[in-house]
Amino acid sequence: MDEKIEFLKQVLEIYSPSGEEQKLAEFLCSRMKQLGFNSWIDEVGNVVGEIGSGRPILIFIPHIDTVPEYIPVEKRNGIITGRGAVDTKSSLVAMIIAASNFVDKEIPGQIKIIGVVQEETDSKGTQFLLEKGIDADYIVIGEPSGCGGITFAYKGRLDCKISVRTEAGHTGACWQYKNAIEASFELWTTIIESIERYEEGSYFNSVIPCLTFIHGGQYENIVPNECEMRFDVRYPPKYTPQELFNEIQSCVERFKDQNQVKIKISLISASEAIETDKRSDLMKAFKKAIRKVLKTHPRLIRKTGSSDMNLFKSVNNIVAYGPGDSKLDHSSNEGIEIHEFLSSIEVLKEVILDILSAR
Repeated sequence: MDEKIEFLKQVLEIYSPSGEEQKLAEFLCSRMKQLGFNSWIDEVGNVVGEIGSGRPILIFIPHIDTVPEYIPVEKRNGIITGRGAVDTKSSLVAMIIAASNFVDKEIPGQIKIIGVVQEETDSKGTQFLLEKGIDADYIVIGEPSGCGGITFAYKGRLDCKISVRTEAGHTGACWQYKNAIEASFELWTTIIESIERYEEGSYFNSVIPCLTFIHGGQYENIVPNECEMRFDVRYPPKYTPQELFNEIQSCVERFKDQNQVKIKISLISASEAIETDKRSDLMKAFKKAIRKVLKTHPRLIRKTGSSDMNLFKSVNNIVAYGPGDSKLDHSSNEGIEIHEFLSSIEVLKEVILDILSAR
């Protein structure tokens, strides 16, 4: 038990914000080699470890990067704190430890661990896997679900930017000019009214826009003639990103015609919503494992955020799993309960046994 906790502490102590994962990747590569994996670091910095050969191929994909801000690694009251403790270094370590139990066994198939980089920014590591072509029968994305939960759905996401331009003028005659900041707020209200849709009792099935950035103005005595907004839209599987973006574009065009302002809209990125089959073989394996290890009924989770799982929409046998409370993601008090971390290892071992029939 102490070795497992020490491994987790070592990983948490290596600060690895997006773009600065190399030190952690090198540590993990060395550690997996010690455990008996065939391990290497690929062209973009993902760390890969594999055992076995043939089919089926079971791939675990946690991410090794975190958001910025180091959190001291401390163990107290049955909890280990540290940046990434929930998102997703506990998942990463649990997956490595669980898979390492099969290094010396004759298993019918392959187990791969791929610790991907830059998930918190542009998903560079996972995008590389997809561009290269990923061969897998089963994929488990490392994301916090709680050790008794299985995530089978994520909302989609649009990341949009709008620039509003007007004519500048003196604030002493502000009534003669169109204020770009005020126009931006008017436009934002119009966009909300156009696309926001709340389903009673279900945030997952709702379309929810969120203004995340606004910047405008030059000097305190000049009517602002430029303003930039960035906003995020989360939406359920029944919508497509293009459908919603087209609706936003139409709203912008109407506003531009009615208010005589210049507006440029850009789609920075888009990820489709995903909802996988709750009756898949992988889902069944997780349900059985949770019942056996935790003696409880598994929780099936739809998340209102998104993850790298959204990028694997064509894969049937895929879920997201990992210890930890996702409410602590990116927080200043991120921490993992030790008993939950250890229990998740046992759940993952049972899943591997079930999928690879390696009993």
